[in-house]
Amino acid sequence: MALAFKSLEDYNRTVENHANQTLTKIVQKLGSYNLRSQAEVLIKARNGRKPLQKSLRLHIKKEFGMAEILRFAFFYHGWFFDRGVGRGIPLTKVGSSKRVPRPWIEEILKKEVERMADQLVEVYGDDVLELIKILK
Repeated sequence: MALAFKSLEDYNRTVENHANQTLTKIVQKLGSYNLRSQAEVLIKARNGRKPLQKSLRLHIKKEFGMAEILRFAFFYHGWFFDRGVGRGIPLTKVGSSKRVPRPWIEEILKKEVERMADQLVEVYGDDVLELIKILK
């Protein structure tokens, strides 16, 4: 049985476009911080000395030709930067140290996942309901 979607390519294109927009927003948010300070040292990887901003990658996993999983990959140090921890400063002592959290990924992902879900429901919601009715 064929999917009721207008076309698989349209669906994949919608998901890819949204994922690329999200990646751009993440890069812009990260770029809004002054990374020329000690934070730049924090986020450089040991191998290759590549900054966090350039480590961001988008991976789209497809199952049966349909985009199923979006994965945003970046250096592990990015989580430390996001939370304001590392180098002996645990999460519980962030407020009492000189380090400050610099949220750059979680807040954007939460908003964008919701926005993408809404967009996909608007475009493909009726098709999915029809498919569910056919399968019953």
